[in-house]
Amino acid sequence: MSNVSTLNAARLAVAYHRVMNMVSNKSAVELPGLISPRRCLESYFQISKVCDIKLHNEIWEELAEEVVLELTEKRRLVQVMVLRDKVQKIAD
Repeated sequence: MSNVSTLNAARLAVAYHRVMNMVSNKSAVELPGLISPRRCLESYFQISKVCDIKLHNEIWEELAEEVVLELTEKRRLVQVMVLRDKVQKIAD
């Protein structure tokens, strides 16, 4: 294991907490702002690489990818519904 700065350790902890909650709950509700599920996962992988610390295994990584795909599709469907509603209101 390498020496990790306090700042990077904090970043890793935050990214780990966010991604684990997202994957465990299969929900992106707790993600701050406009962070997408894909961005959440990629941020975790990036800081893991920077810190040279891997807090997950390949099986979890596959599960995380599946959850991200599910959540991304759900977001897309919600966006379609919102757009349809707006178009319908304009048409009325």
